Amino acid sequence: MCIRDSINAEYGGPFWTSMASVSRIAGNRAMNASSHSILSATRRSVWEEIVAMYDDDSSYGKLTQLDHALQAADLAVRHGSEQEVVVAALLHDIGWKLSRCEPTKLDFDEDKMETPDCCEPDDGSLAEKLGILALCAGDGSEEQQRAQHDVIGATFLRMRGFSERVAHLVEGHVLAKRYLCFKEPEYYDKLSPASKATLAFQGSNMSAAEAELFEGGDMFEMCKLMRTWDEQAKVPGANVPGMDTYKDWVLCSIVGPQLSAEETLGTTSFVREGNVIVGVKSLG
Repeated sequence: MCIRDSINAEYGGPFWTSMASVSRIAGNRAMNASSHSILSATRRSVWEEIVAMYDDDSSYGKLTQLDHALQAADLAVRHGSEQEVVVAALLHDIGWKLSRCEPTKLDFDEDKMETPDCCEPDDGSLAEKLGILALCAGDGSEEQQRAQHDVIGATFLRMRGFSERVAHLVEGHVLAKRYLCFKEPEYYDKLSPASKATLAFQGSNMSAAEAELFEGGDMFEMCKLMRTWDEQAKVPGANVPGMDTYKDWVLCSIVGPQLSAEETLGTTSFVREGNVIVGVKSLG
């Protein structure tokens, strides 16, 4: 059991508020036991869903996508990051898994992705079936549906009840790319051909106004670190811990109810108009 779950189950809610209402503890225990059982079942189901997505040997350049995810998570651990940051590093590219009809058929290869068209989600993709593409589409053009794996991934995690900190960092790792291209013009030249292709329809370089908003976010520096780990996690044959290493941390990062794609709009910390960032809410 996660630490916060243990406290809440015992005292019928957040510990500091329940102490003022000790008489409610007995009645709340039964209700919280039921709620905790539902949450535990949800967590197990989501974990199994994620494991199945990555258990397919889908490629990521010279690695598998699972290799890339595990290397990013390991870099976060070595940095001394808290568990939600590590979980975000592990799942930062989960949007790619949802942008094809079947995750097991995904074969994302940076070496072959020379044009933006290679990133277009397939008809009938999981992202489409879950209603996520509607949140990426803006004016409905195909271009705005391409390669927004950050929005797709973050929306999926919100739908599955992950904390907003996890979703924020998953969405933020692409925003960090846009920010760095604005802030450090030479950064663009370091991007791979695939990354340059996707940048064009992820919103291109940030504007000065967007950059200022992004800099003011609670996890601005961590979003940039997430981008750095994404770039570094591409070492063929690297020996890193496996997926099960992160199971408990993933489970404990699922803290909310299951939502529809549309319902996540009220929970997002990045406020968008199309690809443009127009606000960044505090994570509290």
